[in-house]
Amino acid sequence: MQQNGALIMLVIVCIAGFARYEAFLTPENLLNVLRQNSMLGLVALGMTFVILTAGIDLSVGALLAVAGVIAANLADYGLATALLGGVAATTVLGLINGTVIAKARIQPFIVTLAMMIAARGVALAVTGEESVRITN
Repeated sequence: MQQNGALIMLVIVCIAGFARYEAFLTPENLLNVLRQNSMLGLVALGMTFVILTAGIDLSVGALLAVAGVIAANLADYGLATALLGGVAATTVLGLINGTVIAKARIQPFIVTLAMMIAARGVALAVTGEESVRITN
């Protein structure tokens, strides 16, 4: 029971949603839920691999923020450029994390905590602590 608590709660919430709202289990609604949570699912998949190797990465959210800021700033140059810029920047930051952990033998918790603080600071500094508006 305790191992499946989250799954049981999910089933209970789905049953309650279906009982309360007629359109809850429609294909359109289910597709909408999947679309809205696809990014979270990809991040969770990546974090699963980190945890399976007995590691921890606290910088994921901050790196996503950096990727978003870079992509938003490059949006005027096209979608491909914006996406590649965001992915390239966060790949480099991830490689820095991995290199410091492997070569300097510093605990992943410390390295990724430092990267989280640095990346969050960069994202806030670049945006001026305001939302970035994409015009097209």
